[in-house]
Amino acid sequence: MVEAELVIHLGLPSTFNKLLQTEVFAKHPEIQNVAKPWGVLPNWELTKKVVRDISHTSDQEFETALADIREYLQVLVASKSNTDPKWRCTLFSVESFYTPVRNHPVDTLDRLQRVFDKPFKVLITIREQRGWLESFYLQGFRHFTSVGVDGFGDWAHRQRAKPWNAFKCCNLWPPIQEMISIIGSERVLVVPMEAMFAGVGEYADRRIPDFLGVDRESFDALMTTTDVVRGRVPEYGFVLGRAKMLADKAGLNPLEAKLLPGLLQKMHRAAKNDREGPGAHVLGSLEDAFSAQEIEEIVRGNARMAELTGVDLTHFSYRLP
Repeated sequence: MVEAELVIHLGLPSTFNKLLQTEVFAKHPEIQNVAKPWGVLPNWELTKKVVRDISHTSDQEFETALADIREYLQVLVASKSNTDPKWRCTLFSVESFYTPVRNHPVDTLDRLQRVFDKPFKVLITIREQRGWLESFYLQGFRHFTSVGVDGFGDWAHRQRAKPWNAFKCCNLWPPIQEMISIIGSERVLVVPMEAMFAGVGEYADRRIPDFLGVDRESFDALMTTTDVVRGRVPEYGFVLGRAKMLADKAGLNPLEAKLLPGLLQKMHRAAKNDREGPGAHVLGSLEDAFSAQEIEEIVRGNARMAELTGVDLTHFSYRLP
């Protein structure tokens, strides 16, 4: 019996991970899904704690917990992969492994290598930087009701105070290049999610199932039948779609709840009138958030990302040079 391949989906966050996790990974007949979505699988609370111990703790805290983490996760990923012949892939999908909160993703990758006693593949989902930065900002949904510069500016100031932050994360190439050098290019897949939804090149639901080693037709069927893909993404774009998804979770106060419908309608009209595609932007452009030197580094990195993925991220940008 062939053992199921272990694949770790690192993220980025805000790249429609929830769609993949709930509508595809959890439902595909050949994928043994062992992590997100939280609240579904047995012992999910313990799994969530272990994930945080890997991605958010200090070196000393990680060393203290390492033996317990290793024992728990090795049992978790081996629970069915050697006994159930239908599993072709054991998938550990947790985007917080690449979240710009505390630990650098390369450091997290090093920890994951210490946890598992066998090689694994790494799936990295990315997005064009401006849209991604807006969506990541909108995770703190209360800021969305005060879309103006002050709201974003306060958030940006707090982000930049962190050693590894959302703005550094926008320079995609350096950490991905380092992870490839550690794991090997044949064991890392980087997927620009806009390209996947737009069916650009080989990203029309093809590269992920091939990388996971699972049936492509089943994967494609799950992607094309989900209401999220057929409805929210084409109509609203990633940013406004993100806002709609979070609206029910936001815990809005009465004033915010009153403002929200009008704000969504205003942004929807702006999106429909945007000559270059779905808009609903928090930022006027990347130039509003980055220095000229930072943008130069992003552009240079994007050129390398285009060589790696076959997709030019600036195709999905608006004012990025």
